[in-house]
Amino acid sequence: MVSADGSRLWAVHKMIGKTSIIDLETRKAVTILETGLESNHPNFAIINGITLGFITVAASNETKVYQQDSPSSIPFFIKSIQVTGIDPHGTWGSPDDRFMYWANEHSDTVDVVDTSTMSVISTLAVGQESQALVYVNGAVPLSSKTTGMENLGRQGLGKRVENRLISVTNTTKATMIFTIRELEGVDKVQIIGRSLKINQTYIATAACKGYGAGEARLSIVKFKATVPIPGELGYVVAPQVLSLLPFFDNYDIDSLELGLA
Repeated sequence: MVSADGSRLWAVHKMIGKTSIIDLETRKAVTILETGLESNHPNFAIINGITLGFITVAASNETKVYQQDSPSSIPFFIKSIQVTGIDPHGTWGSPDDRFMYWANEHSDTVDVVDTSTMSVISTLAVGQESQALVYVNGAVPLSSKTTGMENLGRQGLGKRVENRLISVTNTTKATMIFTIRELEGVDKVQIIGRSLKINQTYIATAACKGYGAGEARLSIVKFKATVPIPGELGYVVAPQVLSLLPFFDNYDIDSLELGLA
């Protein structure tokens, strides 16, 4: 994303948790920010003449704010804002820079942040799996609740979504986020695994409804993790594992487990 004054490019390196700040005139990096694993979209607001950069960080469910006092100065970290959902992704500000918005991809919501207090003041329910976010000023008249919105989609709006963060069986550091979404006639199970052992096969299981957690367990999905984590030799992530099945009707969500196959 190009900075608000057009002089710099903020290039996020998602899976290594860094953001390069590149001077567009010299085409050289002026600094590299340690923004955090699974950093996502940056965006900007100018408050009292000072540029603020907002970067969502999915792995820690926060948005980090950086301050740049002048076009030639180095941005520095000033604040972390905890998001209300899971996996913050796209960001966009209002034209007057009073508000910043970001999509919580795995919660199907958008947070509204007051840039004067740097706090979340509202959370909006939106469609499923929001990622990119764009603010279009004046697209819908303020006096109307319908004009201009007739052709907007309602993909998954109001559908059930559940998230569970669990530790991986027989490991010391691995974690797994399960996101289960209600679809038409079937449900989608999405898994993000972190700090898994390289080239190992993992299996997710859950108990059938009406049985105990240790009884009648069935396989949900089996996968091998292969995406390396810089600086963590022998460990990898599984950024996107998917399975489609009628989950909510048949399985106990609180019985989800994941371990080595």
